[in-house]
Amino acid sequence: MRRGSLLRRLNRFLLKRFVPRFALRRVLLMAQAGGYALQASGVLFISAALAGSANAWLHGSEGTLLYFRVLLEPARSIAALVITAWVFPEAFPSPRRALMFSVILPTLFVALLVGLKIVAEGAGPPLVRFGEAQRADVMWRDPRFLAVVWALQVPLLYSTARLRR
Repeated sequence: MRRGSLLRRLNRFLLKRFVPRFALRRVLLMAQAGGYALQASGVLFISAALAGSANAWLHGSEGTLLYFRVLLEPARSIAALVITAWVFPEAFPSPRRALMFSVILPTLFVALLVGLKIVAEGAGPPLVRFGEAQRADVMWRDPRFLAVVWALQVPLLYSTARLRR
């Protein structure tokens, strides 16, 4: 007997014992969509972090604190993407459909990035400017930069989805 089938049987046994029958399909769908979001999260975060760091560096940003501010927004968006996958699992296509997977997930990621950036700016005090230092985190509201990030993420996610098939 293969190991995967034994784990699968144990998983189904535990789910049947502790999850009501009417919710079993939903729980399985949520787990599957969460797995898809976690598979894509590495590519989405790394590409956004590299693009954001490169943009901050090109505009003269220096210091660890500014780069931390640049990386904080994609990290929040990844956490929100995984939570969204658990709440709305129907919105996440399978990586077997590589084109849909590679277009929908970066679109959701960029939408969450913008939405969380707007909420974060409205909820707390504004970032204090130190002298003439430029705010590096403003780039996450720039539509042209976000289009570049999206255009970078789509082919990367498509190629990784095709490799995992």
